Amino acid sequence: MHLDWKYFKQRPQFMAEELSNFYNITVIHFYSKRYLFRNSDNKTPNEKEINIKPAFRLPLYENDMIYKINKVYLRLYFKFIIKKYKPDILWITFPQLYDYISPTNNLKIIYDCMDNITSESFDEKFLKKILDLEIKLLKKQI
Repeated sequence: MHLDWKYFKQRPQFMAEELSNFYNITVIHFYSKRYLFRNSDNKTPNEKEINIKPAFRLPLYENDMIYKINKVYLRLYFKFIIKKYKPDILWITFPQLYDYISPTNNLKIIYDCMDNITSESFDEKFLKKILDLEIKLLKKQI
């Protein structure tokens, strides 16, 4: 999930909580600096049933060089996570996340399109990259 799990509760958190009533759920989310310095755990009643794993991503990820560094690191990270947890399905909330999944991976993917990407204030080059990834993701999902 491209959002910080503890920033504020949105659809992905609600869906993960509901799905955890029937399935083993692991949520990997990008964390913000707020996540690192928060004292309370702010758990909802169902969170104890969800395996929540924060992932680190360099800020300013629209920059080409930083994007490439994040891509190398996060492909390795997600490869490790997938090998460890052996998920049946990947639930992706933002097209950029698809770039972090190895192209040789044959997992089933659900794309939960949270926002109209073209309405975001990304620079033109980054927006094109994200839209291209979204098209690939739409072709891949179950």
